[in-house]
Amino acid sequence: MRYAACISKGALARLLGGQFVSLVASGASLFALRGWAYQKTGTATSVTHLTAAFLAALLMMSPIAGVLVDRISKKRLMLIGDLVSAMTALSIWLLHMAGVLEIWHLYLLAGFNGASQAFHWPAYSSALSELVKACHYVRVNGFLSLAESGSRIIAPGIGCAIYAFAGLDAVLIINITGSLLAAMLLMSVPISVSQRKTPSGWSLQILLAESMEGIAFILKRPSLVRLLTVFFICNFFLNVATSLIVPFILATHSDDLLILGAVQSAGAIGALAGAAAIVAYGEPRRLVIAVLLCWIGTGMLGIVPLGVSKNAFLIAASIFSYTFCGPA
Repeated sequence: MRYAACISKGALARLLGGQFVSLVASGASLFALRGWAYQKTGTATSVTHLTAAFLAALLMMSPIAGVLVDRISKKRLMLIGDLVSAMTALSIWLLHMAGVLEIWHLYLLAGFNGASQAFHWPAYSSALSELVKACHYVRVNGFLSLAESGSRIIAPGIGCAIYAFAGLDAVLIINITGSLLAAMLLMSVPISVSQRKTPSGWSLQILLAESMEGIAFILKRPSLVRLLTVFFICNFFLNVATSLIVPFILATHSDDLLILGAVQSAGAIGALAGAAAIVAYGEPRRLVIAVLLCWIGTGMLGIVPLGVSKNAFLIAASIFSYTFCGPA
């Protein structure tokens, strides 16, 4: 694979490697926090509210994030994302050490983390699109999915083992260390990408006006509106279903974290296999049909079987099918 001249293979490896470490650390922490929240309250709502708090903050900040990504250094925004992740884990750790950690603390900090990720991921994807040649976008995205899926395979096992034998504090310390390491690796990468010329000024009126330009751009293209509508509807209902997997498994298998970790790892292996298929075979000839078929596969093979059995093996197979279609 040949990359654009503005970044070396070593620098790109450090950039992707840092994000991999961060994903493993945060994934292990999220696994442990979900288990802690369910064990503390005994209800599924505590787990689903964690996801809702994260996504609500992310959605609210996303329109403005796209504008700021063009105005602020992408590297700086990515650093802020990694540091906020470290700070939220540090805050949870300090509260837990003091014996005053409550569920609402997790909701609040999940919101902060979601808001920071609204800026981190647009900056990350935008920077990568300029650091590699256009002909390699599909394969690079495949490698990104491969790294993310690989971290999901490792994270549940790490989170489960450490949480079971060393407690929540140890998992949070790993999250803090991993996020800081990702920030250090990012600082060593010379990211030099173009900045779009934008009007000067930082007033709220200017930011909102530029945010509305993006909405107007979408509304003028009916085909794009239909595509985004399909993605919104599918993601909404899939997230509702998948947010219940953790409490469902814990409730039906006597709070067994080993079974939960095994099921989540099976899902990560499916995503790993799907990403590897994209890397190996490249872009499908008919993208829209491929995307729609994958959406059907996630529903019929991944979600529907979850409602008909409590068997851990069938649940793991369903999650594997669900995540295999995800990278497309």
